[in-house]
Amino acid sequence: MEAAVAAEGARASSRLVIGRAWYWLGAFLLSGVLWLLIIWAVSSVASAGVVTVRQMIGDARYWPPACEQSVCVLTGLGGIVQVWERHVDKHKGLGRTFVVEGICASACEIAARRAGARIAPGATLIVHEPSPARLS
Repeated sequence: MEAAVAAEGARASSRLVIGRAWYWLGAFLLSGVLWLLIIWAVSSVASAGVVTVRQMIGDARYWPPACEQSVCVLTGLGGIVQVWERHVDKHKGLGRTFVVEGICASACEIAARRAGARIAPGATLIVHEPSPARLS
């Protein structure tokens, strides 16, 4: 009888240990999933409206327009400042002048100042605080 009680106690004890192990494993997995959801939500909110360098590279609106005339048009959403500055320097060296038409934002606006560009009627210059590029 005592052996049966001892065996039942051992089984109950092992079930308790196994039950606790499953409990902690579930809690660990659930906390991991919650952390992933929090990170995803924060990164989505933090990057809302932010254009990454990778997105800029494939979008023509972030590059200076080609210039084959004596007057170069500056228009665009910005992009990499050094690219716009090289564009201006190259064409100023060829004796070309510049005019801003449409929307000229960010790096385009910096290039317009560098070029001493004329502002066409209806043009919009958009200036913002500098921020580091994001590569993701």
